[in-house]
Amino acid sequence: STYGYHDAVGYRAGTSQVFRIPGSQLMELPLSIMDSAMFFSDRMALSRDDARAHCQVILSHASRFGGTVVINWHDRSLVPERQWGQPYADLLRDVQEGSRAWFGTASQAVDWYRWRRLMTFDCDAQGGVTVASTARDSTLPAAQIHVHRPGAATLEEHRLGSEALVRVQL
Repeated sequence: STYGYHDAVGYRAGTSQVFRIPGSQLMELPLSIMDSAMFFSDRMALSRDDARAHCQVILSHASRFGGTVVINWHDRSLVPERQWGQPYADLLRDVQEGSRAWFGTASQAVDWYRWRRLMTFDCDAQGGVTVASTARDSTLPAAQIHVHRPGAATLEEHRLGSEALVRVQL
């Protein structure tokens, strides 16, 4: 992951999804949170509370819409220690609380996104959609299909797991 901000948090590429670098076969896991961007005085210079609030926006977005949260936290430094251990512990706790987070390796995350891109969506005359995919590696999480119905307070969720086929009535 190299495509991110060194002086801000967020989605430099405009997405939290894994994407292919144009003209290449490389897949990019976009960086979204970096400690030095938030805390260095010549960058965002945030307090711990403000940094946590910025991170919670990223986590909320990922939880609601899906996508990655890629964190670059420097645990060692060539200059005096940064004392950013507590904000990191708070961030990990925020990721864990009430989340459906999956912690995978970079390779697993890219494999999951490649699998997801193989899905097909077919509409029928009765207003239904069938979502199909190839079999996935059982170590990877299932996909979730979110359906937003106008006026509904929550998203409707459907899981696409090892059965590789789900029908959603729209």
